[in-house]
Amino acid sequence: MTHIDRINYYSDGYIEYYKKFFEPEEFYFLIQSHFYDDIVKYLKKNGFKDDQMARYVSTSYIASTKTSLQNGKKKEFIKKGYTVVYSSQDERIFHPDLRNYIANNLIDYIAPKGVVIVQHNEPKLDVTKPLLSQRSYCAADVRGRDKPQILKKNINWGSGMHTRPKDCPVDENIYLIDLGKCCAHMTYDNNQVSQIIYRKLVNHYGCNDIRKIQKLFSSKEVEPIPEAIKKFSTFF
Repeated sequence: MTHIDRINYYSDGYIEYYKKFFEPEEFYFLIQSHFYDDIVKYLKKNGFKDDQMARYVSTSYIASTKTSLQNGKKKEFIKKGYTVVYSSQDERIFHPDLRNYIANNLIDYIAPKGVVIVQHNEPKLDVTKPLLSQRSYCAADVRGRDKPQILKKNINWGSGMHTRPKDCPVDENIYLIDLGKCCAHMTYDNNQVSQIIYRKLVNHYGCNDIRKIQKLFSSKEVEPIPEAIKKFSTFF
């Protein structure tokens, strides 16, 4: 399950990546209203159907009806006996045998280890090549990124799902990879679209200065991307 508000590099990559592990009929999309018709056509072109889509209206990037819909749909699916795997468009839940790992290890919920890939003195991303082959670093500080996004027992998600239950330890064998800071130029382009969709934006999401974005991304303390991820450099 995911939410989608635009068609771009991340949405293409999301579908391509998760189809490696899940059948098309197992996807579910929460669609922001601004580009709704275009997104529906895009999803149908990729093999998805009307009953795999729900519309929501929001003019705020964070505080919105999206969170209520996320919780409602998640609860509905869990009641029906499904396992819910949630990922934003710019996130990849990573394990080389993802489906089987979840099936064999999930009890109530799993919080994958958070990894935020950053652009650290590296060139603009070439979208024709795998991302992992072009990036070598991730943020050293990932507080709030170990998110409980795999579950078959209901919990209440807040905005962004950053709060992890006390009885949900971080699983070091599976990763939640955030790609949103992998390329300053891509972020700049995304910000232009965000300002069309939303009235309220926070942090770097509303920045129109490419140099400020680059400085913000490169000023963070970094460490090498874990080898367990990096060795699968053609995965996405």
